[in-house]
Amino acid sequence: MTSDAPRILDDATLAANHRSLIRYRVMAYVTGTLLIVLVFVGVPLQVAGVTSAVAKIVGTGHGFLFLVYLAAAFDLTVRLRVPILRMILVLLAGTVPFAAFYAERRLSEYCERTERQSRWANAKAADGGRTTRPVGWAPAVSESE
Repeated sequence: MTSDAPRILDDATLAANHRSLIRYRVMAYVTGTLLIVLVFVGVPLQVAGVTSAVAKIVGTGHGFLFLVYLAAAFDLTVRLRVPILRMILVLLAGTVPFAAFYAERRLSEYCERTERQSRWANAKAADGGRTTRPVGWAPAVSESE
């Protein structure tokens, strides 16, 4: 069970988290786009007997880049201390058309919220606890959700 109190992260950790988020977002879009092309263009062309070249090329590209997506997603979810079930769902999102885009948006929002809360906690710690919660502050998502 986690506390609703935001974690205090130093600027270097926040910057590393942001870089990890950028890597993840790029891979989510690339992997998601290739999967959509594979499922909605390559496979129908192959089934119709027109050509299997699209499915082979895009399928191979998606397969290799999916491994990079897994590494980027795992890195980000570990850095953010995402609950294990959510981590598994994010990792599997690259296998379902359009799911990678949804997972990317949700994980980006989670990362940005975590960063805002950490910056607020840093400011509060720096001024001896006199800082009040910023407008729109919400507690971090707990593992039970």
